[in-house]
Amino acid sequence: MLVGGHSTNVTFIGNFCNRNDLIIYDALSHNSVIQGVQLSKSDAKPFPHNDTAALERLLKMYRSKYEKVLIFIEGAYSMDGDIAPVPEVVRLKKEYGCFLMVDEAHSACMLGEHGGGVDEYFNLEPTDIDIKMGTLSKGLGTCGGYLAGSKALISYLKYSVPGFVFSVGLSPVLTAATLEAIKVIKREPERVEALHRNIHDFLEIAHSYGFDTCLAKETAVVPILIGGDSEAFNLSIQLLERGVFVPPAVFPAVARNQARLRFCVTSNHTREEIQTAIKTLDDLCKEHGYVVPRREYN
Repeated sequence: MLVGGHSTNVTFIGNFCNRNDLIIYDALSHNSVIQGVQLSKSDAKPFPHNDTAALERLLKMYRSKYEKVLIFIEGAYSMDGDIAPVPEVVRLKKEYGCFLMVDEAHSACMLGEHGGGVDEYFNLEPTDIDIKMGTLSKGLGTCGGYLAGSKALISYLKYSVPGFVFSVGLSPVLTAATLEAIKVIKREPERVEALHRNIHDFLEIAHSYGFDTCLAKETAVVPILIGGDSEAFNLSIQLLERGVFVPPAVFPAVARNQARLRFCVTSNHTREEIQTAIKTLDDLCKEHGYVVPRREYN
């Protein structure tokens, strides 16, 4: 357990590999990964988002030149709301003898019938992923980060990761709240069922208005593409004035001219609330003349 999700990635990625190693990471990885890569003394190479063929080409070219290779992906991506092809990456890490790290910040408590994350969603074996990273501030509603892996790996990390060795521990209040949140999820599986239903409803309604939801499919993060940064900021403020809270995601969090409103669906939302939020966005676009990307969905 560490004190934050961002710092968890930075301290692990920045120190797990050395100058004889290679880090290969998805091009849409979180800022914390980029910061960790910059801190690390190892070489690093990105591969195009979710492109496992490109990943394999990199492994064929470079695996033999390094002592160890760390592959980094996210279970669910925070700006597009899509899911990584984890089973195929697992196959590659086994074939080429690499470590695989999966960031479950946006997939734990959300993917899978009981919110078990990518393991449950893809029916993976416990050893398929070497290092799982997650945050306590999403599905569990507290604050902190964690690393999970084999007993041997975690024992090693407890004495080698600076963000754990030289930093404070998780506070008792956050620890107790996190444990209770886990108990609630286990005791009340209907919460995860409601979340899945609300994600489906949000996408269905948003698509009926022709809004572009980027790559979102089955995750609680559902972006609606706006385009310009200023338009995204303005719409966020105007939506809040009408009772709808949705933050904008702008450069450098996303590419230029790819600003979006980043809706986060919860299990407590109702279909009526979702309908109201999307209709309000559509009304504001018409009232203020915002021309946002639209597309047809089957």
